[in-house]
Amino acid sequence: MPRSPIRDVRLWSALSLSISPPNTIPSADVVVLEASERIGGRVNQVEGLVPWPVETGPEFIHGKNNSELVKLVDAAGWSCREYEWPDKYYFGKSGEWLSGDTEDAEIEQVHQIFEDVCEIKLSQGQDLTGLQMMQKQGASERAIAIAEVCYANDMGASLRELGVKELQTEKEAWVYGEEYLVLDRSLRNVVRYLAKEVQVVTNWPVQAITCEEGGAGVVLTGPAGVTLHCAAVVVAVPLSVLQGSDIAFSPPLPREKCQAVNKIKMGNAIKSVAEQSLGWQAPTQVRHSQLIFDILGYSKDAKAMVLLAFDKRFWPKGLFDVCCMDSFLPEIWMLEYPAQKQETASPPGVTRQGTVLITAFVAGEFAEQMTSMPDEEVLRRSLEQLDKMFGSPDLPRPASSAFTGGHVANWSKEKFIRGAYSFPTAGAAGCREALAAPVGGRLFFAGEATHVGVNPCLQAAMETGLRAAGEVVAMLKPPRCRL
Repeated sequence: MPRSPIRDVRLWSALSLSISPPNTIPSADVVVLEASERIGGRVNQVEGLVPWPVETGPEFIHGKNNSELVKLVDAAGWSCREYEWPDKYYFGKSGEWLSGDTEDAEIEQVHQIFEDVCEIKLSQGQDLTGLQMMQKQGASERAIAIAEVCYANDMGASLRELGVKELQTEKEAWVYGEEYLVLDRSLRNVVRYLAKEVQVVTNWPVQAITCEEGGAGVVLTGPAGVTLHCAAVVVAVPLSVLQGSDIAFSPPLPREKCQAVNKIKMGNAIKSVAEQSLGWQAPTQVRHSQLIFDILGYSKDAKAMVLLAFDKRFWPKGLFDVCCMDSFLPEIWMLEYPAQKQETASPPGVTRQGTVLITAFVAGEFAEQMTSMPDEEVLRRSLEQLDKMFGSPDLPRPASSAFTGGHVANWSKEKFIRGAYSFPTAGAAGCREALAAPVGGRLFFAGEATHVGVNPCLQAAMETGLRAAGEVVAMLKPPRCRL
């Protein structure tokens, strides 16, 4: 088998999904392997719609306390804007608008049910879905519709998939605050900040991982059968990659870890999960490096993002976010950034640049109806909804008349992504500990799905990177002399 030319690469960071800051692993040669052609994983942008790069992945920083991401922002000297969520509620069937602070009994009931989720008593081995939780609380169909949009869609799932036990775990472990923060620049700057003095090998999807007998090391097999030998590997791939058997493990992963892989869910973009065999035969030729971090550049954010650019604003000034019940687009928001120099060509179909933008966030069951639609149909129906929401007798089609171009980002179609970020899953309590557990003293796991606090946000992925780095450091330390 061909051997890799990679050798003696000293790296300090893994990007976007599981991030270890400089000097986390001193005295180690580290190689970061990226499956795709670009760094950043789910942190990605589209250009040409408006005068700034538009995020097609994460855009918000959730909470400003105890956050590794906020610490990075502060260290870089950047700033954030803070928003209140939700700003408005819109009910498509009736056309009713309510402000975020409106006293509405059913809206208040929904928020109270999720706020008090830890008070629900469950016996050993028992769990409830989010839908069952709502029904047991006597929620009306309207309240359930509100919960689907405000909570299930936000978590990348449907109420029937959410699990109360993991919701309780997330609630108990959340120490970040409730603020919605927006960085004063594109999140690509976070990736670039982390990439300083870091060399990342791109276009290197790992196909097989073999732990050698006796704990001698780990062999990775990549493109064209190239093999690498290393002392330890950190795997930070999305569940869809593990569920799809993209990587063959030898020996097979422990039964408990395979069960965790298949119990934790990533959203409705992943239609079905089959049990898989994770075996593979070891290669015969390897290249030695002290340590290879297998942060493969896969993402965990598989939702639909519908981006709509306009040549003028037709919504009320200061409007930020709208949760839309009984609607094609369940949530929309309006943000602006300083104009920046465009670095790539405009997306197909964009003939002129807009000046303002609406982003629609579509996940869970709401995204299912979009997966088979042509992009043109998605954009047409999106504009119809916006015309209905903001139209008036004098200007019945404000969105359609001001539309300059749009883009649909369907992460489930990305080759190395193919799934959503994980969500609090019914029947999966305790599985994240099994997913995060090291294997054989040489194989370590990171990424948001391994966060035992059931936190799918960027700062949680960073925390798992720090945790995995600490585990590697402990493994690499020479034994203490007892003399």
